[in-house]
Amino acid sequence: MMIEDLEDSFRSILFPQVSELTEMVVDNNNGPQPNLPYAGFRILALNHVGRVQREFIDEFGDRKFYQHFSIPIRLRVYGPNATSLMTKFSMALNKESITYQMAQANIAFSTRSAVRKLPELMNASWQERAEMIVTVHSMATDSEAIGWIETIKGTVNVESETGRTYSEDFTVDLNG
Repeated sequence: MMIEDLEDSFRSILFPQVSELTEMVVDNNNGPQPNLPYAGFRILALNHVGRVQREFIDEFGDRKFYQHFSIPIRLRVYGPNATSLMTKFSMALNKESITYQMAQANIAFSTRSAVRKLPELMNASWQERAEMIVTVHSMATDSEAIGWIETIKGTVNVESETGRTYSEDFTVDLNG
């Protein structure tokens, strides 16, 4: 899971839910402002949840491992009727179709904050703005080549009661 993939998925799933918006952008503060009304979002953190989970080494000598993340995302709407438009995003998170699309993108909706009205002074006039924090969960997967022990070689030394030492070399082939 790359942040860019998560951003693309989040945008493509939620943006169509509010048809009045002109655009949905990654909100990088001080960037160019699209035509109003528009939405902006920013991934605030990738919080590790629990321990890394590891599978058994497979028949090819590879081991997969997984890390779960809790990901808060700040979602803002700028422009006329910002609070109403943000409420549409909030309600969209209840839709079964959204849950399904998120699952296909390895995203699971968890929680959302209240919709907050946050007007902002822009170019000497007040602009409507609304904000909500949405928390989703996702899982990153990776693998590493561990390999297998295929052959064990060694020497056994046995000392007899008479003090004589006997040595025997051995090889164990674990492949059959």
